[in-house]
Amino acid sequence: MSWDPRINWTPQQLFDIDGVTIDRPLDEEKCTKDFVDSSSEVALAVFASEPLSEPSHVEETSVLHECNAPRTGESQHAPTDPRNSWASFREIHREAFAEFLATGVAVFLGLSGTLTVSLSLDSPVHYGTYETSCWSWGFAWMFGIYLGGGVSGAHMNPAISISLSLFRGFPWSRCAVYVAAQFLSSLVAGGLAYGLFADSLHHIDPELTSVSASFFSTPQPWVSRKSAILNQVVASAIMSMAVLSLGDDRNNPPAHGMSAFIFGLLVTTLKLTLGYNVGAALNPASDFGPRVIAYAIGYRDQETFGTQWWYQGPWLGTLAGAILGCIIYDGLIFIGDESPINRQMSGSLQRTLRKVFRLPKNTENKGGEDKEEA
Repeated sequence: MSWDPRINWTPQQLFDIDGVTIDRPLDEEKCTKDFVDSSSEVALAVFASEPLSEPSHVEETSVLHECNAPRTGESQHAPTDPRNSWASFREIHREAFAEFLATGVAVFLGLSGTLTVSLSLDSPVHYGTYETSCWSWGFAWMFGIYLGGGVSGAHMNPAISISLSLFRGFPWSRCAVYVAAQFLSSLVAGGLAYGLFADSLHHIDPELTSVSASFFSTPQPWVSRKSAILNQVVASAIMSMAVLSLGDDRNNPPAHGMSAFIFGLLVTTLKLTLGYNVGAALNPASDFGPRVIAYAIGYRDQETFGTQWWYQGPWLGTLAGAILGCIIYDGLIFIGDESPINRQMSGSLQRTLRKVFRLPKNTENKGGEDKEEA
């Protein structure tokens, strides 16, 4: 019989004796002492890891039996999970909860900043200007990413989630859950913001006619619908390109923990530069949730749901811009094969495109004859 003691100091000591492993915590003094005292050679091996001569079989058996025997009062069954049912349920849906929380906090803080500025315009003390609102949204989005980014990735935007599913392989099932969480959290955030500002809102605007634009995107009266939609497409395209660049390891990604700060600066920049015409609704969820709350509390004017802008701009325009931005970034910069822009098209898709655009078929000359591509 040969001995091969092995020491593993974290967190237990392991000893192999003829294929039988003694695995006991280091603080179990009695078993360790009995094991070491069973043979002076064993004691030397424990601390020097040297080959030993064979001790008596009786001593070895008794030591193994005593050390591996359950202690008094110790259950011989496997320990049960100490978590309650809610903890187990939360573990399964942790990403959805993180997306809900991150989106809700970001929309609530951004909307609260806008309401603070709007409601104080006619008061003796002004609590900021349009720039204050822009910074509020930027910092709100930054904090939302820090809050849930490590769990869900903190998309916080249906256009971003859909774009990542199209161009980065984000599972569509998770995308649907994320989008639902984003819209639901925006409704909650809009309701919470109204609850906090209800008294001031009804005091400043008792007729509910002048502060509706604080809840959602509204084009300026002189801006045409085409210009307003184009504004949304361009702003969303820039945003999606920035999102892809921040996650591109082959580009120049920021240091760990800095992506949220940079994206917050991006939101502020887009609000400052492209927010004048339409309010820069960069997010379908953050526009739709507060818009529903505004309609529910009594804002029934044309800007709420009276025109088609509520879905043409914040929804269709933003989604089209996000997809366009992904196409531009992947077509010009990204080299990974996750993107469909960099993957070869299937034969059936190639034939369909040739028929639609009447492109010539690829031919190759083999043996003096033109052979059509299969």
